[in-house]
Amino acid sequence: MERSSDWNGMILHLFRQVDSSVHSSNTIKELTDGNIHSYTAFGNYDRLCFTPVYRFVDYMKRSENAYRWIGGHKDIMLYPVIRSSTERRFSFAQIGSNKMDLTMAPNYERRFLIMTMLFISSEVKEKLTDYQALLERCAKYVGGMIEKFNSAAGYQEEESVFGEVYGTFNSAEMCILWGANQFTDVQYLVDQIRYLSISEQEKGTIPLFASSYTIISLYQSISDILKKGPVKGGTMIQLASASLRDTTVGA
Repeated sequence: MERSSDWNGMILHLFRQVDSSVHSSNTIKELTDGNIHSYTAFGNYDRLCFTPVYRFVDYMKRSENAYRWIGGHKDIMLYPVIRSSTERRFSFAQIGSNKMDLTMAPNYERRFLIMTMLFISSEVKEKLTDYQALLERCAKYVGGMIEKFNSAAGYQEEESVFGEVYGTFNSAEMCILWGANQFTDVQYLVDQIRYLSISEQEKGTIPLFASSYTIISLYQSISDILKKGPVKGGTMIQLASASLRDTTVGA
């Protein structure tokens, strides 16, 4: 598997399945069989995938899967805060003849791939003069927080949680991509991050972030996930079936 280190950003493609797409049994298969692998997601979206960006104009490209998907679709444009490719935990690898897939670095593969989108508060935006400097400080702080968490949890390297901060060109100002074997670990860290505050001379302590949301996806197959032991936490799942809709009217 050949890894690519010359990408300068990525597009996160989110897909939401709607009632009409339930009628097609090939919907998920077609999305997965495209040139880009997709992941099962839990939250406001049902599937997600990534494409690498080499030039700024690449941000304008739509995923090939978007043209075959029946339902909602959203693109999030990300660029890495960490400039050195050797320090990144996520990369792209060429699989087969033309497939480019987001991968976790060797020895860093985890059961879950998780995305957290963070919106900077209006109070901070009023005082913000160097956006890149803020992202770099956040990246350093998040890295330190993760290191302390792994140490307190007693995790070995293969069990540890890791995260990488990205800037965005969308409505959210910051994104964190996580790799974890337990999504509850990331939930705990996100709760700590979203309540961060900074000190300001005139207003005192002000919140750094106004809001956030997190999307959990399966990086590995269900069978591989279960081989590594039980998964903590719980989920609420909603199911929709076209066969339950009986539109006939009785006599």
